[in-house]
Amino acid sequence: MIGGSFTAEPSAEAIPTLASPDTSTGLTEAETARRLARFGENALAEHHASILVRLLRFVWGPIPWMIETVVALSAVLSPISR
Repeated sequence: MIGGSFTAEPSAEAIPTLASPDTSTGLTEAETARRLARFGENALAEHHASILVRLLRFVWGPIPWMIETVVALSAVLSPISR
């Protein structure tokens, strides 16, 4: 990699041995700490969206735009057609 450091990921052959510790003893404290430092915690990042953002996502897109256009045209043209 140009201008930066590169840490190689394990090869496909090494993954089963990397992921499978001895099942009778499990991981040692040192191996646990090493994996935690290398891979991080086994957790998903939570993402909280505000109610306004969720509402905007709900009404943003081609089908909601079409419905909004029909509502607006109906409101404008309804008094004219009577």
